[in-house]
Amino acid sequence: MTYDDKHSAYKTNSHMVSKTKQVVMLYEGAIKWIQQADQAIKDGNIQERYNSLVKACDIITGLQLCLDFEKAEEISKTLYDFYAGIDMRLLSVHSSNDSTICELCITQLKTMKSAWEEIDAQQELARTPQAEKTSDNPQIDLSEKSIKNTLENAAMSSLSVSA
Repeated sequence: MTYDDKHSAYKTNSHMVSKTKQVVMLYEGAIKWIQQADQAIKDGNIQERYNSLVKACDIITGLQLCLDFEKAEEISKTLYDFYAGIDMRLLSVHSSNDSTICELCITQLKTMKSAWEEIDAQQELARTPQAEKTSDNPQIDLSEKSIKNTLENAAMSSLSVSA
């Protein structure tokens, strides 16, 4: 499969899946890579650990870079800090080889993934086929009150897990 084929497949699928579902899928990907890194630590496979952590960090960085600070400054800052914390912890695993850090990150990401699944379900109820087809905005409206509240609650809940 060539680059153009992959790009075309991505563009087609990104129009078929809601933006909130795409975020859920990114969380699932990050969790999967961290789980693989955790297993690699247990297996003593440093190269696999490294590769898996890099892929997880790439996803987290991508989520962080998509935040819209102009439209929703407060929740974007909360999410930015959350992602920065996950990223820092994952980077520390390279030197510590500490499986418990992976487990903590997985727990925190699962909490946030659940929040995004809830948001996606709410959005699915509100979606109409016509509204989905005409939407060219690549951002999720984080300023929407129900989204903001759900994400703030999940961020606070996931932070309490690390305490």
